Formats: sequence, C-alpha cells, structure tokens
Amino acid sequence: MSPKLLKKLGLIIGIFVGIIVILFLFASCSKGGSSSKIKTIRTDMVQYAYKYYQKKENQDDLPQDDGSTTSITLKKLIEAGYMSEPTEAFNDESIKCSGEVVIENNNGHYLYTPLIECKSDKKDNNVTSITLRDKLIEDQLVETSVGLYAMGNTYVERGEVENNYLQIDENLYRIVRINDDGTIRLTTAKAVNNVRWDDRYNIEQKNNNGINDYIYNDINSRINERLIEVYNDQTDKLKSYITTQSLCIGKRSAADTTKDGSTECSQTVRTQLGSFAVYEYLQASLDKECELPDSSSCLNYNWLGDKTIHGWTITADAETNYKAFQLNGTCDLKICSSTKNVYPVFNISSNVLYKSGTGTKEDPYIIKYFPVGEEYEKAKKEDKKNKNSDN
Repeated sequence: MSPKLLKKLGLIIGIFVGIIVILFLFASCSKGGSSSKIKTIRTDMVQYAYKYYQKKENQDDLPQDDGSTTSITLKKLIEAGYMSEPTEAFNDESIKCSGEVVIENNNGHYLYTPLIECKSDKKDNNVTSITLRDKLIEDQLVETSVGLYAMGNTYVERGEVENNYLQIDENLYRIVRINDDGTIRLTTAKAVNNVRWDDRYNIEQKNNNGINDYIYNDINSRINERLIEVYNDQTDKLKSYITTQSLCIGKRSAADTTKDGSTECSQTVRTQLGSFAVYEYLQASLDKECELPDSSSCLNYNWLGDKTIHGWTITADAETNYKAFQLNGTCDLKICSSTKNVYPVFNISSNVLYKSGTGTKEDPYIIKYFPVGEEYEKAKKEDKKNKNSDN
C-alpha cells in the first residue's frame, strides 16, 4: 500500500475514532445531566415553595404550631407560574413527575423537604425520593444477628452495631431506632462532659446529693438544664431537623425487668433533647439473659454496652430520691451529685432524604439538606466562589 493511501486511511480512522469519543462523552454528560437536573428541580421546588409562603397572603398557611406540617404540590408550583414542567428540563416528553414540598415547624425552625417521583420511558430519567427511614430498613432490617429489629411499631438497633453512624455537617451521630411515628432517634457520638444529674440540697439526706426528679414543679434538674443549653447552642440547620419528643422520664427500680418502656414512659415531658432511658439500653442487647439493668449479661451483643459509652441516663431510681442510673459498661445506680458524661438523644424528622453512605464510621449516612432564603443565597455565593477558585 502506497504512503499516500496509508495517510488517507489513517485520517479516516482518526476521524471515526474522534466521532466515537464525542458520542461517548455526549452520552456520559447526558446521563450525568439527569442527576444534575433532578437536583436542580428539587432545589427549585424548595426555593419556590419558600417564596410562595413568604408572600403576605400565604404566610398564615405555614404550619404555626410546633410539630405541625403543611405541603405544596409540584403541580401547584407549576400552575402558579413558579416552575416549568420537568419535561422541558429533561427534553423528554415521556417523563411524568409528581411530588410536593413538605414544610415542618420544628420548635419554630422550618424544614423544607422536596419529595418527588419521576417516571419516564428512559430508565436514566426515573427518580424516586428515598427517605433515610426507608434506606435504613432496606439496608439493616434483620430477624437474627446484628441489625435493625422490628419491635412493635418501632425498629431498634440491636447487637454490636457498627453501621449506625450518621453525619450532619462535621458531627457524627449514632442511630438508636426508628420511632413509631417514623422519626429517627439519634444520639451524639461525642459525650457532653462533667454533668451532674442534680446537686441540690436533699432534706432527707441532709446533704447535697441531689434530688432525682427530672422536673419538679416546673423546675429542671441540673441534667435537664444542661441538655437545654446544649440544644440552644446548636445551629439553626440542626434545629430544623430536631422534632419535639415525648421524653420518657418515669423512675424505675433496680429490680424492674420491663424492657418495653412502660415503666419509664409512665411519665413524659415534651422537649427537644434528652438522654437514654434504661429500657433503651436493655433493648439494645441480644442476650436473652439480659433482664436487669446491672446484669453483666446485658453487656453482651450490645453496642450501648461498649465501655467507651459511659454517662448518665435520664432514668432515676424509684427506691430513693437521690440516685439515678448511669451507663458504665453495665447500667447501675449512682448518687445524683456525681459528675458524669451525658450523651444527648433526640429525634429527627421522618421526611429527611437519604443522600449517601453505608452507615459505617468511615462512610456514615448523609442526608440531603435544602437551605432556604438568606442561607440559600449565601450557599450559592460560596459555591460560585469555590468554583472560581478551582478554575
């Protein structure tokens, strides 16, 4: 073959390979674009829902009471002229999207969550919002061994669990259970140090051993005061997730063998942060011999029996007025004026969306967050600044 012919053949092959590469890149970008478009649609849904409720005539439609919710549908946002049909964004006439933005009032902090489902003839354009609750059940639900157990209407993390980590911002938390209302119960992975359950003067003891009423005549125990301070110090972002809970503060005796919470939940208080109740420690153990709080058997197959997790519970002793239970390997009684750690425990919204992660300490679960208003504008500027600095 002549050099001239070889040169022409090489040119043709080069053009052909170039076209294949361009088509491949275009297909890759289109596929990645679907994910990006859904992210944009979700963000738009939240921002336009926020703008809708910022209008004076709509402000009264926001949930006014703590724990209340409302929602606005994607269809309504489109009909009101805020958004276009998702068909246009995807350039896909077969796609049909439905959804809503759920707005929750969590102690005066509003959480906006976009729930959306898109179905298309093109598989890459099919999208369904996945809640963290559903992801946990999908990943961890078991009937034996370590994992998430269905117990009545709740799902409890039991055994030596190592994949119940969740990260919000830079902080790690651990998942305790899914409550019967769908909210998810978390504890901080890091303790609050140097807390006294209570150190008031006890007239019966004639000393400052403390009084083991979590709340007495609307007066908070020292541990409750500290937990309120911890909540007040949290970011508005975290507060928007935290739902007000009915915290179980009933007293129990060391001889009580109940594990269902009936003893502790005989008395409750509405609050944001608490700590573990004794029955939660007992439920976390898979050992059938775990019956009493101070039994060594309760240490077996129990992530809350880890010796690194030690500190006050919120459960006080029913037999005295100056002792409360502490986690310290086992769960035993201690004088209330003792200085211990405490692990704040709280519930987050049932609507939080799963983003990524497998739940291990190295790869914790991450949930999606959708800022609104000034926080959204600030985040946009930071995003733009970071992209410019990368260039």
